[in-house]
Amino acid sequence: MFKAAVLLAGALGWVCCAQKAEQKIAEPFRTLIDESRGLPPEFAADGLIRLSSAKELSVAVRRQLLLDASEIAAQCQYSFPKRNLPGYEVDTPDGYLAKAFDLNLDELSLKARAVTALAAIDPAEARRLFDRMQGMRLSPASCGVRLTPDLTPLYKVGRLLSATAFNAKEKEAGDDIAFLTRLIYGAWTPAQVRFIPGLVADSTWLDDDQFPGVLGAVTASLGRVDRDEISFRVYFNELANGVSRLADLCTVRRVSNLPLLTAYRGLLIQQLSGERCDRLRSQTTSFYASAFGKMAEALYPANATLAQLTEDDVTPSSMVKPPESEESYFRSEQSLLLLTEFRALREERKSPAFNEADWQQHVAVYLSALKSWNSTEESSERTYLHEKSILYKAVRELELTAEVRRAVVRDNLAFLEESRFRNLGIEWYWHVKELLPALEQAGFTDEALKDPILALYGQLKAKGL
Repeated sequence: MFKAAVLLAGALGWVCCAQKAEQKIAEPFRTLIDESRGLPPEFAADGLIRLSSAKELSVAVRRQLLLDASEIAAQCQYSFPKRNLPGYEVDTPDGYLAKAFDLNLDELSLKARAVTALAAIDPAEARRLFDRMQGMRLSPASCGVRLTPDLTPLYKVGRLLSATAFNAKEKEAGDDIAFLTRLIYGAWTPAQVRFIPGLVADSTWLDDDQFPGVLGAVTASLGRVDRDEISFRVYFNELANGVSRLADLCTVRRVSNLPLLTAYRGLLIQQLSGERCDRLRSQTTSFYASAFGKMAEALYPANATLAQLTEDDVTPSSMVKPPESEESYFRSEQSLLLLTEFRALREERKSPAFNEADWQQHVAVYLSALKSWNSTEESSERTYLHEKSILYKAVRELELTAEVRRAVVRDNLAFLEESRFRNLGIEWYWHVKELLPALEQAGFTDEALKDPILALYGQLKAKGL
């Protein structure tokens, strides 16, 4: 009961402090903050992070905005960014989702941005916020996946904090080493462990007494990674490069790299033997054996006790066939017809018999059909959004008159501002971002943006945020 009362009192105190801080916020920032908080979580958190960089706001208010942004980010549709597997089509639902992750509007990316900004204001609070970001236990990828987790935001901010977020007293107490060690031991999957050797190799602030202990943590981490052979093969080159740099640093610091390379060898066998998905065929069994042999030869004496890695060591026990390729776009009768007509329009302009007046008339007819096309035949609103956005972008790239181009941009904007697409979040906003330069070139002002998300971004842009 006492503990609950203390927590409640603390919470009430925080609210009071936050309210006092907000009372000091001048316009238009108060309105911009309120408008940001009313948006879907991806955009609310992004808006608050952008506003936190406003020098007109007090440090207390900026700090609170970053804490609020981190809390709101936990409600995002996607927990972390993902990248496309090498060699797979981008003109697919997963392909466009991978592009949308470049916006950094997923939970992990937003929290990492908040922590990075907070580190300049309150390093201790930034570290506490970062500690709550760790501990992810990702599920192994199935053979049907086409996207793999990309946890770069987590380790980028972890690298920053380990090097800059500790004062002299904290370093004396070993808090920086403890922080780095927790980061190392928090890596459970290939998507995480790929960062660890390079992270330590780049930690130039480690002295000769600290380095062996941290190296031991890396070695132990390599020995307990969950099996996820698809992610392992996607990130193999980055991991191998990190191990090579760290092993080379061992030589410079006169510390044996045998345990590190032995653990790395074990990780290769663990990930690559056993059942394997028949994807990423360019990476053969001989490739891994050869890569390890070259590393060992360069980094360790020829007469050492490090066992070589043979092809038998990393030969899979069986291969699993992935499902059929993901369905691409423009499969319905109407979408395929519009795509075919666009291609004919584009080719017509290259024809020796090209007539400008006729072609402009054909463009007008096509734009009318594109504008009136609805989603009735499409498999989902998501498919319809991507297909129609693709066609609008393709038309914008044609040689149009200024008047026609402006009409195309206007229709494209009206389509994207339909409220039904807003629940598609970052995929919808990716198309919006693609359109913004065309809006500016066509002479549209920010006042033309009716959607509340786009209107807010217009106001933030006007403030240099």
